[in-house]
Amino acid sequence: IFNISSGVPVSVTELNQMVIAISGKKLEIIYDQKGPAIGTKLWLDSGKAKRRFDWINTVNLPLGIVKTLDWYKANEKH
Repeated sequence: IFNISSGVPVSVTELNQMVIAISGKKLEIIYDQKGPAIGTKLWLDSGKAKRRFDWINTVNLPLGIVKTLDWYKANEKH
């Protein structure tokens, strides 16, 4: 298993806000106050991919979201 990421820490809230903004959708984030909250930022370590494949990230997170949404739109099953 290989982690592929931007290597930049991001919170779940920040990630959600980015996806919503880039998608152009009018969505509201609703938090479940009954569940636990994670107050830390999360990120993946791509070091294994770097060592095994000499891979380095060349796409930042916002551009990666744009490319992912574009791919889904182009490959959407109707």
